Amino acid sequence: MNRKSLLFCVLVLILGISLLAGCGGGGGGGNKDPLNPTGPTDPTDPTGPGGGGGNPPPANCLSSDYFGLEVNYTLNYDCFLNYPEKGYHNVSYTMAHTVLSEDSGVFKTQKKDSIYPGYPYGDYIGKSADGNYYDIGAWETGEEDFFYYEPYEIIYKNPMSSDFSSGRYGSVDGQENVTVPAGTFNAWKFFNSHDGVDEGVPWTGVFEYYFVENIGLVKYVYTETKNGETVFYETWSLTSYYLSTSASSAVHSFNKSTNLGAFRKLKKT
Repeated sequence: MNRKSLLFCVLVLILGISLLAGCGGGGGGGNKDPLNPTGPTDPTDPTGPGGGGGNPPPANCLSSDYFGLEVNYTLNYDCFLNYPEKGYHNVSYTMAHTVLSEDSGVFKTQKKDSIYPGYPYGDYIGKSADGNYYDIGAWETGEEDFFYYEPYEIIYKNPMSSDFSSGRYGSVDGQENVTVPAGTFNAWKFFNSHDGVDEGVPWTGVFEYYFVENIGLVKYVYTETKNGETVFYETWSLTSYYLSTSASSAVHSFNKSTNLGAFRKLKKT
């Protein structure tokens, strides 16, 4: 074999090895996710491959906070929505709820779902030293942050009791076992309802919330009926709960008389 033929064979061999090396993992290139050729995805992102992020989430773990209000604590949900009037017909989707940050004892939370992944929203919740959790404000993508005025409503407390109620979640309706994809839990059940008349037709909306100590909300159900017919139904069921990264240990207590002013000042800077 002459030098030209030998050189050609070597080049073909090198090219073949290169092609084989690039086909690992089902044609996605080495060890990268074939559905995400740029690399692994954020496991807390519900819009990633498979609806729950590109990588499996960390092992489930309890929060150090009674209400799950711990920076970087993440709850993932499988959700279902049937609201034909608005064009949602038996829609399944996913959602991630994450505690993003804490300033002066006020925590910023975020909900991000796979229906509108580019429009997350959330709340500002204050945590006081006496074990109460306060509704401070809310935020939404593209809108100015909204803050309530005193007296701030207590939406949850530590420890929870059967006689507690709040405007957000309603009244405690005892404790019961609830099963969701993440497991079976003994939860505090909250019940709330409202009603009205729409174009002469009476309607009723019923909310059910299930909270577990050191996790937070594990299940949510909303049912709206008109003339006895269900016209709006939505449910969230917990699939996993964990710290997405190491949580911050620098957490302050929320003081109703002083902390909100400092928090608003921080927001403006």
